[in-house]
Amino acid sequence: MATDEVRIPFDDRVVVVTGAAGGIGRACARRFAAAGALLALCDRREADLDETAREIATVGHEPLAHTIDVREPDAVDAFLGEIDATHGRVDVLVNNAGGTFFASFSDLSAKGEAVLVAENFTQVTHLIR
Repeated sequence: MATDEVRIPFDDRVVVVTGAAGGIGRACARRFAAAGALLALCDRREADLDETAREIATVGHEPLAHTIDVREPDAVDAFLGEIDATHGRVDVLVNNAGGTFFASFSDLSAKGEAVLVAENFTQVTHLIR
C-alpha cells in the first residue's frame, strides 16, 4: 500500500466476496485482508480460489473458502450457513460473481438468456436476501 493511501480499518468485519478466484474479486479480497477483515470467499474455479485463499492467509486471517456455483441456491445457502455458524453475521458483501459468453444477440437462445439472467441477476438478489 502506498504511503499516501488512506487505510480504512476492517478489523474483525466479516466480508463475503463472490467470484474471488481472480480479477476484481481477488483484488477486493486482498485489500480487505490487508485491512484486517475476516473473509469468506467463493468461486466455481477451485484451483484459483485455493490460490487466493492461500495468499489471503499469509496477509491476514485464514479465510473460509468454498468452491460453489452461485447460480445454485442450495450451495449458496450452505455457504452462507457456514458463515453464520462461524461468524454469526455478514458486514460487507462484494457480490462480484458474474459472467457472459460471446454470441450475437440474434443467436442468443432462450436457454442462453436464462443462464445470463441466473448468473448476473438472480444469484445477486439471492445473496442479498
